[in-house]
Amino acid sequence: MRQISLLLLLASLVLVVTGEGAYWEVKLTSDTSRRYILSAQIATGQAAQNCNFALTTSTPYLTVAGVGCSTCDGVNSYDQKDSTTYQSLGNSSGISLIGNASTSGPLIKETCTLHAENGSSWDYTDQTMIMSNQSASVYGGQISGLFGLASGRATGNLSVSVVGGVFNRDPTTQSVTYGLVLQPPNGDHSADAGTFHWLGTDTDAYTGEITWKDTTASSNSDLSTFEIEGWQFKAGAATVTNTSQNLNSAADPYYVNMFFPSRDAQLIHAAVPGSSPALANDGQSTVYTIPCDSQFVLSTIIGAQVWQVDQTLLVDKQSDGTCVSNIQGWTDTSNDQYLFGSAFLSSLYLVITIANPNSGQNDQIGFARRRVSHSIVAPVVGGVVGGVAGIVIISLGIFFWVRRRDQKKLEGIQGSGGQGGNVGEFEENKYAQPSPFTAHTPSLPPTSPGALSYTSNLQPRVTSGFIEGIPQTPYFNDPHSPPSYDPTYPPGPSGPSQQQQPNLFPGHTRKN
Repeated sequence: MRQISLLLLLASLVLVVTGEGAYWEVKLTSDTSRRYILSAQIATGQAAQNCNFALTTSTPYLTVAGVGCSTCDGVNSYDQKDSTTYQSLGNSSGISLIGNASTSGPLIKETCTLHAENGSSWDYTDQTMIMSNQSASVYGGQISGLFGLASGRATGNLSVSVVGGVFNRDPTTQSVTYGLVLQPPNGDHSADAGTFHWLGTDTDAYTGEITWKDTTASSNSDLSTFEIEGWQFKAGAATVTNTSQNLNSAADPYYVNMFFPSRDAQLIHAAVPGSSPALANDGQSTVYTIPCDSQFVLSTIIGAQVWQVDQTLLVDKQSDGTCVSNIQGWTDTSNDQYLFGSAFLSSLYLVITIANPNSGQNDQIGFARRRVSHSIVAPVVGGVVGGVAGIVIISLGIFFWVRRRDQKKLEGIQGSGGQGGNVGEFEENKYAQPSPFTAHTPSLPPTSPGALSYTSNLQPRVTSGFIEGIPQTPYFNDPHSPPSYDPTYPPGPSGPSQQQQPNLFPGHTRKN
C-alpha cells in the first residue's frame, strides 16, 4: 500500500538522542515573507511531491494546497488521485489568520511517516489535513502548506492535530514538547533560519532555567494564551510602563510583529521622536514609521524574569528607505490582547508542552536564554593543534572581547547581573520589504489610564515593576480585566468538532 509520507527530510531531519531522551531536529528555512518553513515531502508511491509547511501555533490543522486550487498561487500541490490511502471526511473546514490570510477546503485523512536520516521513522495513521481549494495570502513563493502546532483540544479538534496523532499512537504519552531556535526574520530566503526540536528539547540550545507559564485555551480559539506580568519601553529619557498583572498574551512565529493594545502602541511610539502612525492594509492593526536610527529597549516581565529586545530586532527597513516599528497596535480599541511574533521570539529559546488530556497536567509555554554559539571554538582548537599560536591568541582575544562587550551591553540595559532574556544583538535588517501600510493617520495618544504610564525626564519616574531598568517585585494594584471577545464569527460548524466559536484574537477566525 502506498502512503502519503510526511518526510521532514529536506529540512535535514535528525533523530537526536541525549541523556534526557530523544527529539527530532529539523533545520528551518525561511521565505521572503519571513515565515519559518519545514521543508517536507508528500510522497505517494512514485509520485513524490515536495511541500513547504509554514510553522504556526494558531491552528491545529495541517493544510496543503490542493491540485484544483486556482488561488494558491501556483505552488506545489497535492493530488489525492495519486494516493491509495486518501480518505475523504465528507465535510470542509478553514482557518483565517491576521492580515486577512485564509484558506479552506475539504477535510481529508492520510497515513503519514516521519523519517530520520539514520533510517528510523515515526509513523501514525489518519492524519487530518485541509486540502485547500481556495486561499488568500497563505500560499505563494515557497509556501504550499501550513504546519499547525496548536493542540486543538479546547475546541474539540485534538484528533485533527499532529499532537493528537502522538497521543493516538501511544495513549500513555504524558505530554508532547517541542522547542524553537529562530534566527531573526530578515526578509531573505534563508537556508538556515533556525531549528525545530520535535518531541523534546535541546539542552545545549539554552542556558539557565526555563521560565514556565501555564497556557489556557477555551472554545473561543485554537491559539493558547498565557499571562505576562508587565512591560517597559525605554527610548532616551522617555519611559512607558505597564505594570498591570495578568496581561493576556500569545506567541506565534508565523507573524513577525508584536501586536499590542491600541493605547499601548500609541504611547510607546509617542516616546520615539519622529514616529508616525498609519493603518495597515488589512485594517486590523496600526503600524508606525520611525527614524531608522531610533534606539530603544522593550523589556517584558514573564514570570520572575525580564526578557529584552532592542531596535536591532524591532526596526524594519523598507524598500523606499523608510523604517517601521515591529510593534503594532490593534485598530480595535477593545482588544487588550498581546501577540508576540518572531521579532521577539527569535531572541530566546521557546518551548511548548501540550499535556495529554488524561494526565491532569496543564499545557505550558517556556522561555529560556539562548546559549551563545561556540562555533568560534573549533578554529581556535585547530590552531592550537596546528601550532598556530598567533592565530590562537588573536582569536581568543576577539572571542573574549566580544563576550565582554555583549555582557556589558546586557548589564547596561538591564542594570543587573544578566537577569532575564536576550537582547537582540543582530544586524539591522537592510532587506527590502513591501510597504505594509497605506496613508491614514489615527488620533494622537490619549491620556494614559491606570497602570499604563508615560514618563520622561520632566516627570516623576514610575517605579512599579522597574527601577532604573532593574526588575523589582511588582506591586500590582490594578488587575487586568478579562479578555474581550470578537462576536463577528462566520456561521456554521467548525470542522470535526461541529462547534460554533467566538474569537479570542481578531484574525484567528475559523471558517467552515
